[in-house]
Amino acid sequence: MGGRRGFSRHSGGSRNPVHPTWEGITGLDTGFRRYDETGEGWHGEHFFVYILASGKNGTLYAGVTSDLVRRVWQHKSKVVEGFTKKYGVDQLVWFEAHDNAESAIAREKQIKEWRRQWKRELIEKNNPAWRDLYEDICGESPSRHSGESRNPVHPAWEKIEGLDTGFCRYDGVGNMVELPEPPTLLLNLDKGVLYLTLNRPESRNAMSPEMLADIEAVFAAIAADDGVRAVVLRGEGGHFCAGADLKSMMGARDTVPRSVGAGAGAGAPPAPTSLRSDAVSEPRGLKPPAPGEPDPIAGINRAFGSMLRRVQNAPQVVIAVCEGAVLGGGFGLACVSDIAFAHVDAKFGMPETTRGLPPAQIAPFVVERIGLTQARRLALTGAQFRGAEALRLGLVHEGFASEEELQTKLADTLKQVLGCAPKANAVTKAILLNVGKLDMDAVLDDAAAKFAACVRGLEAPEGIAAFMQKRAPKWAQ
Repeated sequence: MGGRRGFSRHSGGSRNPVHPTWEGITGLDTGFRRYDETGEGWHGEHFFVYILASGKNGTLYAGVTSDLVRRVWQHKSKVVEGFTKKYGVDQLVWFEAHDNAESAIAREKQIKEWRRQWKRELIEKNNPAWRDLYEDICGESPSRHSGESRNPVHPAWEKIEGLDTGFCRYDGVGNMVELPEPPTLLLNLDKGVLYLTLNRPESRNAMSPEMLADIEAVFAAIAADDGVRAVVLRGEGGHFCAGADLKSMMGARDTVPRSVGAGAGAGAPPAPTSLRSDAVSEPRGLKPPAPGEPDPIAGINRAFGSMLRRVQNAPQVVIAVCEGAVLGGGFGLACVSDIAFAHVDAKFGMPETTRGLPPAQIAPFVVERIGLTQARRLALTGAQFRGAEALRLGLVHEGFASEEELQTKLADTLKQVLGCAPKANAVTKAILLNVGKLDMDAVLDDAAAKFAACVRGLEAPEGIAAFMQKRAPKWAQ
């Protein structure tokens, strides 16, 4: 593997915090001299794979760097933007030293693709108390904490912008993708396919504000990465997604200031009562925010639409696997996928109006997917239906009676997707999504410009050469 775990402490005679075979090794300097089992020092450039945590039961994040102290310090000092700053992942709970960048990158990629339990077992094998190991390796060199722009992984990648803004996975040629590991999602990257599983099974994967933000963060992270070519969306626990988390929404509702009838003084007049005997009682005491103030309810709702647009416009091919509840927001998420498969017994619908709410953010995407007439029928009745009807409506592309059949079709489809050039797929998707949003001349002009760029790019010559030589193109190998 090319790596050994652990470091001796920099204080003389102190116990090694990570690896028992390195007990009592002294003299660790702040330049990160790595020691082997015999105590012999190794000088020169070396690399570290590490795991940071927000606590024993919190979020875990794996990364790779050549300056472990500086990288951990960045997170402890809250200078790292994005996911890691949001979740406070700043405790160093495991690390491993490698002789070269290649083995470190391979090891980090391996750990990234592990399940959470496997990562926990790795940590607990070497650090059962989940101690923060930062103090054991930080030393006394303030220059390590400076804001120098040196690339932390490989000198050949000096000029990659944004390299120090988070934890990155490297593909060996300098391309990178920041893969968060949020508690609301399960992520597994395998051979160019990112399997993204909604992970709130106790609520049938209902979407909380945190889950919305996490999904958008993942798609933002992979937007410019050619190494991720497809995303498979699923739900944990037998359900795709039961829609919005109404508890979270009502929590935001309760933050809105109260008006007469809820928080007024004793002398306030009673609220008027309807004279109609059949009138529907309305909740009283809520008023909109003051002019110019943000509306927390509208903000949560609009965030859902932003997430759907992010998924729809992703350059990757997005495949939704629909099972169990596919309701409300889950219905909308299926509508923005490029390809959708369903179990025949999956339950689809837009039940929002039966809860006194409009399907506000998903409605435009539903219309795009199945047309205005059917969208009106489903939204205005709250009707629910099974996978066969979803197939008839064009919401999904195929339905399956068994998980085995679905998995076989999914594997075949992914093989077909990976046989297409990633850039060509991304450009094609962008052209298709422009239809109906731009006038036809603008669509055709844009398509011509994109076509010319592809002809001048790297994929077209390779694809044409592979066709002429009767071989698979490089991206399909």
